[in-house]
Amino acid sequence: MTGKDPRGNDVLHDRLLRNLGLTLLKRVRLFPALSFDKYLRLLSISTMIIDSPVYAGGLTSFDAFAFGIPEVTRSGSLHIQNFATGIYRRMGLDDLPCQTTEQYIALAVRLGTEPDYRQDVSRRILERNHWIFEDGDTVPEHERLFEMMLSSY
Repeated sequence: MTGKDPRGNDVLHDRLLRNLGLTLLKRVRLFPALSFDKYLRLLSISTMIIDSPVYAGGLTSFDAFAFGIPEVTRSGSLHIQNFATGIYRRMGLDDLPCQTTEQYIALAVRLGTEPDYRQDVSRRILERNHWIFEDGDTVPEHERLFEMMLSSY
């Protein structure tokens, strides 16, 4: 999606052009910023979401998992690169985060071309997403973390 700042959109377009080339860039569709309702409607009909290799979906990951939509993600050395990996692990879906670029590409292709596999992954996410949405241990853990951070500030 594009943002409200035209300069940021230009930077994104230039980066995509530099990395993909004009032929592949013609296949990319960037949506304008959407209202929350339109965003959820678009997400609800998505085949999958794909984490960029250098950043994470954040709230989009939670939104996708609420619908049972798989996220293609690759673990990395930066904290932000492991957000979806941590959510998958919390749900006990350790087989879905990718460790290599080859696995990342293969998973995206498989989810996009094998409806039975995608439905199985989606079912597994829906069966286990209560571990991220209804986990009573999470709030006290966050409270302890924030108290520790504030006390050292």
